[in-house]
Amino acid sequence: MKLHSPQNIHKRIFFIIFIALISVFIFMIVPYLNAILLAYISALIMYPFYKYVYRRLPPKTKRKEAVAITITITLAIIVVLIPLILVVSVAVAQATDLANDVSNTINQSTFENAIDSINAFINNLPFKNLPMVTPETITTVVQSLSHSFISFATTSIPEWGSSAISFFTNLIIYIVMLAYITPNVKNIYNFALKVLPLDRNYSREFLDTANTITVDMLKGTFIVALVQGALVWFIFVILDTPYTMLLTLIATILAIIPYVGTSFVTVPVAIIYALSGNWVFAIILMVWQLVVVSISDNIIRSKLLANKSKISIPFALLGILGGLKMFGIVGLIYGPLIVTLLTTTIDIYTKEFLNVKFEKEDLDT
Repeated sequence: MKLHSPQNIHKRIFFIIFIALISVFIFMIVPYLNAILLAYISALIMYPFYKYVYRRLPPKTKRKEAVAITITITLAIIVVLIPLILVVSVAVAQATDLANDVSNTINQSTFENAIDSINAFINNLPFKNLPMVTPETITTVVQSLSHSFISFATTSIPEWGSSAISFFTNLIIYIVMLAYITPNVKNIYNFALKVLPLDRNYSREFLDTANTITVDMLKGTFIVALVQGALVWFIFVILDTPYTMLLTLIATILAIIPYVGTSFVTVPVAIIYALSGNWVFAIILMVWQLVVVSISDNIIRSKLLANKSKISIPFALLGILGGLKMFGIVGLIYGPLIVTLLTTTIDIYTKEFLNVKFEKEDLDT
């Protein structure tokens, strides 16, 4: 067949059109890529339960697939939302109590005592002619801050509205994609095997690796957050810390961010205990944070990532931190996935094309 035959020309034109359409389509879905990815990962997690529900339905059920996916998503929402609503409601009630306690504590006498303490501190400084703090200066500062806040809020309202619209749009896309992808997980997997321009074994290894690491990272992130939240709640209950549920909810949310997390709650509480003279509770809380909570984070997160994805802990750490730096919170998924696929590519290339197998050297030999 000649190089410039009509058939080859038509193939090239079709290929160019195909690439152009794919490029435009990708550009169109970029704003919703996170919702689509999260829906796919959620579908991978929910697929075994969906199969169980599907098989349990009577054979003569009309639109059996639609009924099964509706039951699956509804039960998943109930399991997640009911505990979350209960916890948040208790935390909100405690936040209200905290605000009331603060407002009741700060009265005119404490306000005047605070001003006297600040002025006494200023007098002891090795500087001269420093202005003293008065109720009038505080009022002026508060008014200035209030005007700045009002101005900021006024200019930010359109942005908040846009963010709300974007959130609900992504939520709708997530639910629709979840309802479509969950029953078709196997079909999507088989379709990807056919279209990937690789040997079937390589394609299968890539897809299995990608599916495993994304699911493990999502599950691992929430497992770490829940475990650390439970550990923080336990020590707060033991120490009879006020506003336990509110502090626990904040700590659990912060635990999603690796190597930051719960310390942003436990350390300030320990400082408050120390300033109030309760050094025993302060020391217990700090030891618990450093020895139990922090180690649980490192162990669970590194084990889930390093063992399942077959990459070393340093690369796992680089994947997490690099992903967070480049992509934000979704980098918890993107970063480790990119690192895992990179190591998988290197492994396939060295074994299949270079016939080299990396072996760990024993220092005793």
